[in-house]
Parts: sequence; structure tokens; C-alpha cells
Amino acid sequence: MKAWFTKFRISAVLDSRKPLSQSLRDAVARSEELQRFEKSAGALGRVLKETPPPASVPPPGLHQAIMRAVRAGAQPAAPARKAALWRRLPAPALAALVLVAVWWALGPGRDSSRRPATEREGLGRAVAVLELGERVTQRMPSQMVAPLSEEWQRLNGDFDRTQEFLLASLP
Repeated sequence: MKAWFTKFRISAVLDSRKPLSQSLRDAVARSEELQRFEKSAGALGRVLKETPPPASVPPPGLHQAIMRAVRAGAQPAAPARKAALWRRLPAPALAALVLVAVWWALGPGRDSSRRPATEREGLGRAVAVLELGERVTQRMPSQMVAPLSEEWQRLNGDFDRTQEFLLASLP
């Protein structure tokens, strides 16, 4: 690690075209590895500074290839319909399965007289709670509900944008 840091310091001094400090000269004198590094880095630096870069002519089709790539990157990619359909299919399928299970459990084929009294009462209580919630929202003044509905719209917009982002991020 120490030799690596010393090599870095030697390289920085050579880049600045200043002479090595006394401490660096002492470190180079003590290590054969640092002596080789100083010689090779100095020779490389001289060659790079003294020789001009070769004049090269770009290939003839390079400009058109770059412009085609830029235009292709600027066009929005068409969404993959089939892949998106398969990604969205599990949620509706699960919802349909839940609805079928609820319909089967509470469906018209069931005889409510065979159910225990506590189950019928529990269902009646649940219906009463739902009706109470509906009545409260109908009687509540619109001025009290307006901020909540605005917030709900913003929340739905956030969910939509999040969904679009996540779908665009997936490969």
C-alpha cells in the first residue's frame, strides 16, 4: 500500500513537470521497484508529451452511423403489449378467484336457515356498519369532503405515475 501511494506521488510530480522532492528521491533510492517505476513513467511521459497524436481520418460512414443511433435513441420505444399483459394478468386472476370464493361461500345456493344464528347476526351487523358509512358520507357537507376527494385524486395520480415508472423500468 505504501509503495502504491509513493508511485502515485511520483506520477503526480512527473505530471507537474517539477523535480522530485528529497523524501521521494530517498524513497526511490531505497526501492528497486520504485526506481523501475520512475524510469518507465518518466519515459512514457516524455514520449506522450513530445510526439504529436497521429492524424487519423474517421471512417466514411461514422457520421451517418452516429446520427442513426441518435435518432433511434430519440424515438420512444413501442411498449410491449404481450409482456405487459402477462405481467398484469395475475392480479385480475387473483381478484376473480377471491370473488368466486366469496360467491361460493355466501352464494344463493346456500340455505341461510342452516347457518347458525350467530353467523346470520354477524352478517347483519356488517351490513349495518356498511350502511352507516354510506349514510355518513351522504349527509356530510361537501365542503368537508372536498379536500379529502382532492387528496384522493392526487393519490390516484401518484399511483398511476408510480405504475408507469415501474413498468417502464422493467426489462
